[in-house]
Order: sequence, then C-alpha cells, then structure tokens
Amino acid sequence: MPEAERTWLVAMWLIVSYILILVLTISICSLTLLTLKERRRIQSHTHLLPIQPPNRLLLPEEQGVLLRHVTTYRSSGTSETCTICYEELEATQRVVRLPLCLHVFHYKCIREWLAIKAVCPCCKGDVLCAFGLETH
Repeated sequence: MPEAERTWLVAMWLIVSYILILVLTISICSLTLLTLKERRRIQSHTHLLPIQPPNRLLLPEEQGVLLRHVTTYRSSGTSETCTICYEELEATQRVVRLPLCLHVFHYKCIREWLAIKAVCPCCKGDVLCAFGLETH
C-alpha cells in the first residue's frame, strides 16, 4: 500500500474514532444531566406530600371521610389505570381522587388499600393528612 493511502486511511480512522468518542461523551453527559434534573424536580415536590409512618392506617370509623371524595370517573381523553388493580378506569365507574396528590383509584380498591396502609399507593403521600384527619 502506498504511503499516501496509508496516511489518508490512518487520518480517517482517527477522525472517525474521535467523532465516536465525542458523540458517546455528549450522550452520557446529556443523560446524566437529565437524570439530575428529574431528581431535583422530584425532590422539590416531596415537601408537599409528607410520608406516613408505617404503622398508621385508616380506621373503620374514619372511612366515612373517603365517601366524600367518591365521584364518577370522567375520561380526560387519555386512558388512566388504577395502580392498585392495574385495570383501566372506565366512564361511570365510582372512583376516588385523593385531595393532595390527585391520584385516581377505583373506590373499592382504595378502600381496601387504606384499610391496610394510609398512604397513596403511587406517591406514598399521607392520606390521613390529606383528608384532614391528622396534621403534621
């Protein structure tokens, strides 16, 4: 192989290698920055939803407050899923929208959930505080 072709081939190989390294570095930096921004966004919202102590639940005499938040589900154009039973919410079903976090669940599912643990299944927000049964 002539010297000129070899030099050209080596130069092209180096250029392509440096471009690949540059693209990979930029991609990794971008993903890292996006992850850090998402973490910061999540951390900035955690002060809105205090975490519930693990041993407290919604007592039977307190479950009447849940009925005040029962409504008929109205679709907003996108399909929503009850994160307790993983079934889609359908029009005219009885649902509960939690006051602080606004997550929506089937009435039956959230009633059974709150008998076990009084936190939102999605964000772990304090449901007792949201319903005004306890203050922190």
